[in-house]
Amino acid sequence: MGLQRRVGLMITAANATFEPDFMLAMAKGITLHSHRLWRPPGVESRSNVDAVNGAVEEAARYLSRAKVEVIAYGYATGSFYRGVEHDKRLIARIERVARVPGRDRVMSTQP
Repeated sequence: MGLQRRVGLMITAANATFEPDFMLAMAKGITLHSHRLWRPPGVESRSNVDAVNGAVEEAARYLSRAKVEVIAYGYATGSFYRGVEHDKRLIARIERVARVPGRDRVMSTQP
């Protein structure tokens, strides 16, 4: 089967487009391992976004069991709505638990 790389992905539970789009961009030999984060129904609010962000450590723990090499956080609102420093702390929380690099849509272009 050759070299196989594993990418972890966190997305909100109702998101039905991120995984298929993400998979279209993946090279041969890379597998995608997703974890869905519960987002309370209703309007996008600080409390709903905070609920999603409150679950990233648990999601990172589950994804780490799949031996992923990197974790992408596919919830743009959750990463940037409180600013860049919040985004950096969110990535650090994921990395601390999973012990692999974390990236999101906001920070992915930066080292």
